[in-house]
Amino acid sequence: NLPVIVDFTASWCGYCVILTPIFEELSNDYTGRLKFVSLLVDNNPIISDKYVIESFPTVMMYYQGKVVGRFEGLPGGDKKAQYKKGIDQVLDKL
Repeated sequence: NLPVIVDFTASWCGYCVILTPIFEELSNDYTGRLKFVSLLVDNNPIISDKYVIESFPTVMMYYQGKVVGRFEGLPGGDKKAQYKKGIDQVLDKL
């Protein structure tokens, strides 16, 4: 019943390494409201092809099996605050 947020990550992606601890902090902040999952595209090419993952990191939000939000690249400034803003905007519409 919870929305799910997926971090499409790659082992060779430097920006993905930067996002990992932020994603973990956000998962604590949204406990009980949002499920966080990381997907290593190196091991899941069919899924990454299905969702047209062409830049990294790509973070997608799903609700009831549908894509409800997509964030590509690493934002400037306070990255955690930028992700929170985007997540909250999507959650407010659900």
